[in-house]
Amino acid sequence: QNREHALKLMKAALAEYQVAGLATNIEFCRACVEHHAFAKGGVDTSFISKYEGELLGVERGTEVDANIAAVAMVADTLAQCPTKVGMPFGFRTHGTTFRNANFEISADDGSPSKTVSVHGQISQNFDDKSVLHMDVTTSDITVRVEAQMSGDDRIKILINGIPTYVTYVRLDDDIYLFNGSHGGLLMPNLSYKVKEIIDRFDGSATGSSGAYTAPMPGKIIKVMVKEGEQVKEGQTMVIMEAMKMEHVIKANKDGVVESVSVQVDDFVDDSQVLCALEE
Repeated sequence: QNREHALKLMKAALAEYQVAGLATNIEFCRACVEHHAFAKGGVDTSFISKYEGELLGVERGTEVDANIAAVAMVADTLAQCPTKVGMPFGFRTHGTTFRNANFEISADDGSPSKTVSVHGQISQNFDDKSVLHMDVTTSDITVRVEAQMSGDDRIKILINGIPTYVTYVRLDDDIYLFNGSHGGLLMPNLSYKVKEIIDRFDGSATGSSGAYTAPMPGKIIKVMVKEGEQVKEGQTMVIMEAMKMEHVIKANKDGVVESVSVQVDDFVDDSQVLCALEE
């Protein structure tokens, strides 16, 4: 019909792309389509160099990064459910559960990537509507997030009460979020790559019994000692996996293994005894 209509269709088409695993120029094309000079027409080969500062992404604000990190954590947690209504392993139906992660956030708009530390607190898990509730803190900002699977495999998200939709894809340690709201103040870009930096946590003995306990619910992936074995301070005894992170349980002193209470592939609860050293 006219240039305005064509630009509207082009913008809508760009918003439909969901490409994970490689960098694209979708955000740049979107910035061009939305630029006032491009919309007006009459641009020439100097368009990009003239408006480079407006076409390439600027550094994101702390609040935007907090929103992205919160959405990544809640979407990744929800995606661990064996069904759209079920509970992800390691989460209780009552009480409070925590998840910590380090995320490197980037977008295909030329803006610099940032690494943020994220702490998630799930005070309520799934209610009757299968909604996951989480308070996510990064820097000094706490974001209250609710997530629910929608019928078209998108995730409905409420960020501090404001609704949006995302499509979630995870490839190894990389989380891809595709913004179903096509931008906005909460998450301005069409898509984000959130790389989870996998941490290895060292466990320590608890109490006075010499017992070593699970720091959170998880799965045992390696048992590296046996009863009666002599161990050195710092020696790895058990490795467990929880929330896509490895937790390494090490001896905090020289000693002899008194008992081993778990084996590979066991699922353990928070504070469950894994092994113990003789006093």
